[in-house]
Amino acid sequence: MSVSKNLSRLSRQLSTPLLVAAALAAAGCDNSGLDLSAEDLAELEGVLDGTSSMPGSDEEGLDEGALNAPEDDSASGLGDSLDDGLDSVASDEEDSSDDPRLGEEATVELAAFDAAATLAVLQTNDAGNFDIVMRGTDGTELDRIHSNIPFAQSLAHHQDGFFIVVSEGRQILRIEADGSSTVLFDGREETVEVETDWGIDWVMVEPIWRVEDDCMGHIVVTAERLLLTLDSLGNVLHAVEGDDACFMDTTGVRFVAGAPDSCVAYDVPVLDIIPEQVSSWVNRDTVPVSGTEVTPAGQVMGQDLSGRLWTGNFELRAVGAYGGAPSQVTGHVDEFNHWDFSALEPASENSIFALFDNQDGSSVGVVDIDGNSQVLFSDNMNLIEDMVVMP
Repeated sequence: MSVSKNLSRLSRQLSTPLLVAAALAAAGCDNSGLDLSAEDLAELEGVLDGTSSMPGSDEEGLDEGALNAPEDDSASGLGDSLDDGLDSVASDEEDSSDDPRLGEEATVELAAFDAAATLAVLQTNDAGNFDIVMRGTDGTELDRIHSNIPFAQSLAHHQDGFFIVVSEGRQILRIEADGSSTVLFDGREETVEVETDWGIDWVMVEPIWRVEDDCMGHIVVTAERLLLTLDSLGNVLHAVEGDDACFMDTTGVRFVAGAPDSCVAYDVPVLDIIPEQVSSWVNRDTVPVSGTEVTPAGQVMGQDLSGRLWTGNFELRAVGAYGGAPSQVTGHVDEFNHWDFSALEPASENSIFALFDNQDGSSVGVVDIDGNSQVLFSDNMNLIEDMVVMP
């Protein structure tokens, strides 16, 4: 038991002068300046060393040391607990701070999100392949599309109602609600025409990292040094190549603040992890121009409903405008105890859902721009590779 708690117990028994003297003794201070009688000093010394009972207490006549050893207290006596000194007092004061990680009565600020949202996740099944599973924000399985896709790595939901999955790093699959699939594009079997400094070249598209649909329903593909758009049937509409680029992710669309159901047709945010920057693919016939540097947070990209872009690997950074300085999201994100983030999806105008792995398995949490965060659910039986929020 700490000093402050012991003094609190003594305050119900001792007179004010003796209580002040006890407090000074607890802090290791000299109490000689107090005008105490010889009887007071003897009584104080007896209480502190446990050889006498406290006046007026029900404990008179108890064995030596019984004063400070109730059945539910592991402390052996006031004298032992006084050795804790002022550090223990400071510790008790910290327990009542506003820090949501401290104190049983503290109020925890949580990131805003729609608890009724449905998350579609790319999740392993009993065969070790991947199904598309609808889960609530508490982790409850709501529905399952038995797609049974091997080596799946990226999931998107197209505005026309079907899902898009990248498999084996080269195939783009269209997945229907009944689980049937068709190959929209195979980057190993099909080549695309790109313009280089040496003229026209035909290149394979592999590896493919991520896919999303844009405002017009075109499928945006990030594939190492290549950026592509396909129509809903898999026909190539645009293809550009960056010599010193590695296009890792895209959100496909950019939301408009205050109108998340709207998007800017020409604005396709792209994450390039070679210069580690976020830029807008405005002209589909050329590579994106330089944008906002996001060093060192790079592997995945998402956005909240205000159109603010987020990037992350172990850290999280938020990008309000192209060319503007990104801000690092701090706070209690480290409470995720996460490794790299693998998906970032909109939760509100100031927060995102985050998919990550930690010691509890594949986990989904929510975090806002101030770093307020909480883990929503974890799954240690299945691997979750990617996630999207259903409209």
